[in-house]
Amino acid sequence: MKQILNKRGKVEVKEVPEPICGENEVLVANVASLISAGTERHSIETRSKNIVALALDFKKTRQDLVKKAIDLMKKEGFVKGYRLIKEKLEEPQQLGYSSAGIVIEVGKNVDDIRVGDRVACGGGDYAVHAEYIRVPKNLCVKIPEGVDFEDAAFTTLGAIALQGVRRADVRIGERVGVIGLGLVGLLTVQILKAAGCTVIGFDIDPKKVEFSKKLGIDEAYCSGDVLPEKVVEFFSEGVGLDAVIITASTSSNKPVEDALNFVRERGRVVVVGSVRMNIPREPFYEKEGDFLISRSYGPGRYDIRYEEKGQDYPIAYVRWTERRNMQAVLNMMAEGRLRIKPLITHRFPVDRAEEAYSVIKEGNAIGVLLEYYRKKEYRLKRKKIVEKVGNVGHINVAIIGAGNFVKRFHLPNLSKIGDVRIYAIASATGANAENIARKYGAAYATTDYRKVVEDKNVNAVIITTRHNLHAKIAIEALRKGKHVFVEKPAAMNMDELEALTSAVEKSKGVFMVGFNRRFSPHISRAMKEIGKTSGPIIVSYIVNAGKLPTDHWIYDPVEGGGRIIGEGVHFIDLVNHIIGDSPVDICVKSIDSSVSSIKPGDNMVITLKYRNGSLGNIIYTSIGNSSYPKETIHIERNGIVVEIIDFKETVIYGKLPKKMKTRKQDKGHKEVMQVFLESVKKGKNAMNASEIYEVHRIAFEIDRMLREGPET
Repeated sequence: MKQILNKRGKVEVKEVPEPICGENEVLVANVASLISAGTERHSIETRSKNIVALALDFKKTRQDLVKKAIDLMKKEGFVKGYRLIKEKLEEPQQLGYSSAGIVIEVGKNVDDIRVGDRVACGGGDYAVHAEYIRVPKNLCVKIPEGVDFEDAAFTTLGAIALQGVRRADVRIGERVGVIGLGLVGLLTVQILKAAGCTVIGFDIDPKKVEFSKKLGIDEAYCSGDVLPEKVVEFFSEGVGLDAVIITASTSSNKPVEDALNFVRERGRVVVVGSVRMNIPREPFYEKEGDFLISRSYGPGRYDIRYEEKGQDYPIAYVRWTERRNMQAVLNMMAEGRLRIKPLITHRFPVDRAEEAYSVIKEGNAIGVLLEYYRKKEYRLKRKKIVEKVGNVGHINVAIIGAGNFVKRFHLPNLSKIGDVRIYAIASATGANAENIARKYGAAYATTDYRKVVEDKNVNAVIITTRHNLHAKIAIEALRKGKHVFVEKPAAMNMDELEALTSAVEKSKGVFMVGFNRRFSPHISRAMKEIGKTSGPIIVSYIVNAGKLPTDHWIYDPVEGGGRIIGEGVHFIDLVNHIIGDSPVDICVKSIDSSVSSIKPGDNMVITLKYRNGSLGNIIYTSIGNSSYPKETIHIERNGIVVEIIDFKETVIYGKLPKKMKTRKQDKGHKEVMQVFLESVKKGKNAMNASEIYEVHRIAFEIDRMLREGPET
């Protein structure tokens, strides 16, 4: 299918794999999509800048991103860190977040939308500029009779405007100002008029000012042509405006300063657009005004449970969610209270998208629509996107799940190993799959992992999807005779683990889990040293994990499994590997979440006792400090002490202290991949299936103990 992508500031029409419909999603054939001039122009301009220019910009506006970049360079070294950031910027960016089309497939959990329905869609990375899109059900609403696809394509931006008006809490007869008469501003004006308000508007562009007058604004002025305070004073009869809604997009603080001057005592200022918010205290204090932010389309935005999982908010408690806002906008269109046709200044077929963005760049457009081929019947024929074929190797490897981790580690490592060919890329996002396939010379890209599993040319698969798909895909691949490398955890519960173990036993393929730490050069050196003596071993493993957002996907019991199952298996495996056995006794103590606001399961001490008297102690915490190493390992055995600091430095204390340092952190990602591929060539597993089983069983038991307490 055709999709519009932003590649380093250049707009491209690319052929990418069609999306797959998820269980909480609908698949839509786009008929029209709206270009959000301000947002998308900013994205394109940002991607066109070099790293230095971006750093200077972000130093003023996004210091969090600058800090992340600095931390990455400290961890990986300047050269690699710089390269990783550059590669990230060069990845194609999906454009668009407001469209309308026809439903051609629905997920199993979608019960209020059917195939053939006309729908309006919203959401970045969902309602993109592409022939086919997959959209969560809570970001998709039916189009009422009397509203065509062109008008419906404006629904998401209409919802943004509507949410701003709701935040302003306007009343019939109030005088309201709108600063910024671009597309969202013009929609805001119409909604305010429909709500019974008297509206005055300002913009720096005289064309937009004139445009607003055609849509029924009461008064509108070009900011540079008048004294705004005097105009507002006359308009409000000396009282000031009841509310001001800022829909402008600028790095200037002037819209905020103007709004403070315009608003009456105890009035409201609502920021919808992207503006600097250096808020002077005195004017607000003197007026006792309210300063509010309007967050996108409405309640539910950025809530994964609402947007991706399909969990609605009860209407009695949240009357206007983003989906209900979208429906309200469509109803206003149907009733003729929100006029869209006058806002459409340009229409382009999808093939001419580059022209569309040129018009936007010139600043001569308001509403620019992209049109897709209209067909009497929409049938999706998924096909592989074939790219340049590299040299044929002995092992054809397919990647299933192409997120940041695999792009950072596995793909670069695989590309350097002889007798291996990166043969296929399967990713949920077609643009991502196509870009990686092209970069590494893969035979094809797809959004359907089953094509990879069924492909007889594929010898081995590397599974790096979200955790809940690991066991399912691994079992399917093993049954098809593939060699399987799956990232941790290999399973999410005992039922999955039993099924996976059975599949491994019946398969002739090699099976390996990505327990890379045991293959790190630092661990190899430590094992060599402690192997020089005998007796019980004590391992103390401190994991300074840090905090995660409370809505992070790893906390989802279905998708992520929590931090012990999702991440803790790494540390359990490494302690078992160092000691060379499986524990016979487990003790877990955690900080009681009832006396602390921290997330349950984020802070604990795990003690493992082994048959030979060895002990393992894992301290997992989120309440530490980010400047302290994330992982510190102490190994003690009969006069030998080994300390490993963040897999960068190993210090051996014996008769004579020894040190081993690596230029960058080395957790064994390259080595684990080399071991897997050597195992494939030899047809023999490098990891014992019973070890993998035990590590996961222990993690499940620890997770149960954290939730239920020890068995009595």
